[in-house]
Amino acid sequence: MATLIDFRTFVAVWNRAQGYKHILPSLHDEIAQWLEGTEGHHHRLLMAYRYSGKSYLKDLYIAWRLYRDPNSTHILISATERLTSQASANIKRVLEHHPLTAHLIPDKNSGSWQNTKFTVLRPQQRREPSIEITSLTAQVTGLHADLVIADDIETHNNSSTQEGRDKIRRAAHELMSVTDNILYIGTPHDEDSIYQTLEYKWNYLTEKFPVIKSDGTPQCPELHDEAWIAKKKLGGAEDFGTHNWWQSQYMLIPVRSTEGHLNWEAVKFLKDEITTSPLRGYRGTTEEQIEGKTIRAKKAYWDPATGKQNRDQSIIVFCAKTYDNEILVMDAKELPPVSDERGMDDQFDAVLAFMQKHKLKQIVVEKNFSFTLASELRKRAQSKGVTIQISESTRNNTQGKAPYIIQSIEPLVNVGKFYVHTDVLTNTSFKRQFMDFPNTKHDDVLDATAGCINALSKVKGVGASTSQSYGTVNVYQPSFRI
Repeated sequence: MATLIDFRTFVAVWNRAQGYKHILPSLHDEIAQWLEGTEGHHHRLLMAYRYSGKSYLKDLYIAWRLYRDPNSTHILISATERLTSQASANIKRVLEHHPLTAHLIPDKNSGSWQNTKFTVLRPQQRREPSIEITSLTAQVTGLHADLVIADDIETHNNSSTQEGRDKIRRAAHELMSVTDNILYIGTPHDEDSIYQTLEYKWNYLTEKFPVIKSDGTPQCPELHDEAWIAKKKLGGAEDFGTHNWWQSQYMLIPVRSTEGHLNWEAVKFLKDEITTSPLRGYRGTTEEQIEGKTIRAKKAYWDPATGKQNRDQSIIVFCAKTYDNEILVMDAKELPPVSDERGMDDQFDAVLAFMQKHKLKQIVVEKNFSFTLASELRKRAQSKGVTIQISESTRNNTQGKAPYIIQSIEPLVNVGKFYVHTDVLTNTSFKRQFMDFPNTKHDDVLDATAGCINALSKVKGVGASTSQSYGTVNVYQPSFRI
């Protein structure tokens, strides 16, 4: 009988077959040895930093277990349906194309090779499929397997409230009815993380791989060197760039990933007005500048409210973005309250006056307050002969206001790219809200500023949107470079 290879070699064979530069990165070698070496432990927790390739190795680990024992059964649980679809495609591709597992593939038309439930060719007849993939919200009662892998079941979306964390914990209890052999893989998103419970209350065997080792060196320099780490610490299109996000997702410290603080001492200020001058070499074209900064795009953002006493204020904010990706908060205004006699007319007129004052042509109206408000503003502008482009924005109600503000403003402040004009300090309570945040009763100006920043990030040619779109699943195009 042929000798079966160990997991680290199985990974190396796959990486070589895929033509990757690094056949077995040092971190992946350590994780592979830990996964195989702890197979005798039935309660395990693996935490590794974001982009480390932990889910990539998890898919290979399942394939390796089936290579070693085709009769083994597995249940893979992820936080969302999208993640389960990705995992299914990835695992099936490994099984179909790995040189050591291709013989396990059945007739794909036999019904045993479905999207979320598939069975390899095996000597034994078992009721359970080789792999069943499901989401955290699905019913697991009645399911059974030799190994359950809970992969990234805690996210910043589902752990931001006590109710959400309680649901994760209940789901973890339910998994014990499926099998007594459970492996959790993930990163913490809250100080009350499920991973804290697993490690310290339920005594799970735990291994952690933060992006920086205890000696200050990169955990995996072949894949993620010091320059990569420095860039990630500042944030990016798929990172929030806040201190807590870095601590939780890269250093594996259990803090609330979507919280942070705003450092007033790091804010920079402007006092001059925007000037317009001819653009050299482009006849008839002008450019706008302020204190040596060239403006690339500018917009107004209106976060409407009734403005009545003890209620949210209706705020309009004017922000600009430079070619160096700096955000300039140029002006803000608290609009008059809605009246029984004139309804929103006073606010409409104040918005149009604000636009004309700053010669602005584009405004984004948040439509959570009213789905018809943008249309009404458009009619009011036409009646007054004001030409402006009006677009709408809908806030995601699943995300709290405080995380939205933090994720929009803190990364810019931290890297010295957040400027506030002195007019904003004169006209609004921006400074007080900023300094007291998040322990402030009113944060309307900050909220509108965050909305304007996100609106500017979506301007074509200006920068990447902070939102993410998921279409066709591209299997095994890892976010890290092997």
